[in-house]
Amino acid sequence: MRNPALAGHTAAFDEWATDALARNDIDALLDYRRKGPGAAVAHPTADHFVPLLLTLGASNSDGESLRTVIDGTRFGNSIRSLQAA
Repeated sequence: MRNPALAGHTAAFDEWATDALARNDIDALLDYRRKGPGAAVAHPTADHFVPLLLTLGASNSDGESLRTVIDGTRFGNSIRSLQAA
């Protein structure tokens, strides 16, 4: 947030996560720390990513019915909200 040079890491992670969600690749999302590019910068702690995993586990969504309802960048951080269609 204080270093704009790191924005590329958050953008790469967001692109990767969006693709994994579209493919319903839950295994990749669960292993986001190792598989997600820029994960250490985008999510240095799990508190903002794990709720997505919990929500996916509780949903009946097949991934294909997810749609992005909020998409943007604020202070170099990706902001994305998903909704099951």
